[in-house]
Amino acid sequence: MPPDPDRPRYTATVRRDGEFWLIHIPERDIYTQARFEGEVELMGRDVLAIEDDVAPDSFDLDIVYE
Repeated sequence: MPPDPDRPRYTATVRRDGEFWLIHIPERDIYTQARFEGEVELMGRDVLAIEDDVAPDSFDLDIVYE
């Protein structure tokens, strides 16, 4: 199924820094972190959802590792 053009889409750029994964959402200049790699998408979605007061599944999030 093609992506919905009306659905917001963001990119999370991720890099390892010591014990943590640093997550930056450049479209919004928002930062967060995850302790484990498996939490990266969850934490990226959570910070955007909290910032915009929307559901964490209401937008697309692409994860890009640097």
